[in-house]
Amino acid sequence: MLASININIFIIVLPCCVSGFLNPGCIADEVQGQMNYSVKNILVEPFFHHRIQMNITGCNTTRLITYMEHACDTRKDLFNNFSQTYFPGVGYYVSAHNGVSEIAGERYWELIEHSTGKQYEVGSNLYIPQDGDHVAWNLTELDLSKYITTEKPDA
Repeated sequence: MLASININIFIIVLPCCVSGFLNPGCIADEVQGQMNYSVKNILVEPFFHHRIQMNITGCNTTRLITYMEHACDTRKDLFNNFSQTYFPGVGYYVSAHNGVSEIAGERYWELIEHSTGKQYEVGSNLYIPQDGDHVAWNLTELDLSKYITTEKPDA
């Protein structure tokens, strides 16, 4: 006697965002908003100030580093490359854009919200851009005067 077995196969598609994080209920490629992304160097040659508008995708879990890679991949005329170093607990520290490097103790690449000038406290792999953000990398001179004190230590 032959037994009849019914097998139901369900395929569940869980959209995943960048880096493989599962985020049920959203569509990974669906546009969630827009952000402006810019890189500015007005300190040393070659001078540049490049800005593009990018769609925010990935269920608001896509990290800035992914957008930076996308800018380099799709707009090579503006964004050639970037270099970074990983620091545990802080994330990636970007040390160069388009071949222009920082100089320790003199200048560094600062990650800011362009409209407010507020510096982000995390690395490019930890920040998740939101709709309306203007994320900017600015080559910035290090102001040592805020670290120098004229007060004499107590005897």
